[in-house]
Amino acid sequence: PSYHSYLAKSWGLALASALVAAFATQHPDGWIATACAFGALSTLEGVAMSLIMPVWRQDVKTLPIAWRLRRIAQRRQSRLMPKIAGAALLLIAICTVPAYAQTHEAIYESGTAAVAVNTNAPMTAATDGLRFEAPTPLVIPYDKIDNAAWRKDVRVHMGFFPAMFVGVFAAREHVYRLTLSYHNEAGASQAAVFQLGREDAISLSELLRMRVPECKEKGRCVPLYDE
Repeated sequence: PSYHSYLAKSWGLALASALVAAFATQHPDGWIATACAFGALSTLEGVAMSLIMPVWRQDVKTLPIAWRLRRIAQRRQSRLMPKIAGAALLLIAICTVPAYAQTHEAIYESGTAAVAVNTNAPMTAATDGLRFEAPTPLVIPYDKIDNAAWRKDVRVHMGFFPAMFVGVFAAREHVYRLTLSYHNEAGASQAAVFQLGREDAISLSELLRMRVPECKEKGRCVPLYDE
């Protein structure tokens, strides 16, 4: 499941120690038993994380973090407000939310648009769609978006053992990628992949869920969950 938890990292260290002990000592039984115990605990932790979290994601260090992700998802999906208050808030949202635009810093990584790869430019979330302010602007109306999917990934891939060692002492730096599937005026399928910072990604994720018909009505868009 790629959770890369601290317990899984400890299991890796225990396995390496058991391997060295098997060749270097005449009594490796204790080392092997310890490695097996860490393996069993790590597997149980992974199963528990899969049961706790609402959607899969990588790099979940501990069970408390998995539980916090579940609480975040529950708060976002909560519909416990009274009907009258909900109707009033909906009316306020309809009247005020589309009246302003938000600007986010984004990097165009790839896609079918006539935009150079790795172009860094502001992305404006206007009332009618997203506008990427590149030298050749890319405009994607909300009603043309078929799906929006988020992915959180480490900024620098260091390999298994270096990443395991560094992850014990410091948090890894992450990037947030948004993949937009949309269609143009002729109905042809298009795609665009953007990279954003954490705060911009969280803000844009909520905005897309609110303004894109496919996200709001059919629930096709994958929301961004982050601890």
